[in-house]
Amino acid sequence: ARSEFYAPNMFASFAARTASKLHEFNCQNLSNTAWAIGRRVSEGPEVKHPAEKAVYHRALTLIVQEAHRRLDEMEAQNLVSLGYAIVISNFEAPDFLFRALPERLAKVCGRANAQDLSNAVWATAKVGGGNSDQTGARTFFIVEEEVLRRGAARLENPQNISNTAWAFAKAGQGSDGMWALLADAATRRMSQFKAQNCSNTLYAFAVAQRKDHHAFFESVSREILQRAETDLGSQDLANMSWALATLGFVMPEEDGGRGTLQKRGGVTNNVTTAPWLGPTLDALSRGAQRSCRKFNPQHLANTAWAYAKLNRRDPQLMEHIARAADPILDSFKPHEISNMTYAFAKTQSARGSEFLFASIAKQVARRVEEFGPQDVSNTLWAFA
Repeated sequence: ARSEFYAPNMFASFAARTASKLHEFNCQNLSNTAWAIGRRVSEGPEVKHPAEKAVYHRALTLIVQEAHRRLDEMEAQNLVSLGYAIVISNFEAPDFLFRALPERLAKVCGRANAQDLSNAVWATAKVGGGNSDQTGARTFFIVEEEVLRRGAARLENPQNISNTAWAFAKAGQGSDGMWALLADAATRRMSQFKAQNCSNTLYAFAVAQRKDHHAFFESVSREILQRAETDLGSQDLANMSWALATLGFVMPEEDGGRGTLQKRGGVTNNVTTAPWLGPTLDALSRGAQRSCRKFNPQHLANTAWAYAKLNRRDPQLMEHIARAADPILDSFKPHEISNMTYAFAKTQSARGSEFLFASIAKQVARRVEEFGPQDVSNTLWAFA
């Protein structure tokens, strides 16, 4: 798995033999085997055959049972690797593992490498934990303390930075100091980030509503300007647009096209300028127009909503979104339909997109029972 050579027959054969050999495995053997199976399932060729799926599921089940039996012997790194493997395999995470992790981690976190620390919070957040003591909040406190002790210079790997930021945002954790360190680390290494690292980190800052990191936002903007039309995928483009809108950036018409960010409340002196915002949105728009046909319903709806929230009128982008959305409206959820319709009306893009509104009207008439109050309100407002 480390070499990314996922020979299905070999993996399945080894996994099938796990049952008879587990008593001979030490704790590291257990976690490494689970990690490799997880990588095979999540990163290798799609596992299509039911028998192969069953083999991996049984192997992970037995490994988890054996790990539980030997819990007192498991080191923090073993638990982190096992937890990571379980999550990436979409295997049901056992409670005992994430309950035991904080105590083990506290004993060895000074010796843990950056990837183990990142994986510990990522796996905990991925299974919905981290927002209370019962669900692993102490794991986040331990990791934050250690990361802050080491400093931004020691947080070097883009994937670790991205995963850590995502995990702290998902769990609603992290002090001002922790988020400042993540922003600093990301800004230092932004040119080394892959497209997904870049978009996921910006997404995390938006979810956490961390707005006081202008150098970080400018570094993301520079990468968008360089990569939007070549390197950013549909999810990256949609997530970045959504993140900028969710953070509160806007393009006031009366300010000559200079973007602004309102930090909190409605106080004028809490508004800061973002001169890079206009060019950044133009670049994201060009990228989206090139790949709109590859967008799924969520990407299309989120992008339209984002440009409306950003107060950015972009007729060409909205036309591309309309033409991409129309053939796949059956796949849209009610809130995606209502958000997109609202966006078209707010940006005054409904004229010229009558064909889309006609299709939406048919969808609403056919699926009216699926629409909640907010969906109904937004859709009716847009049509009126």
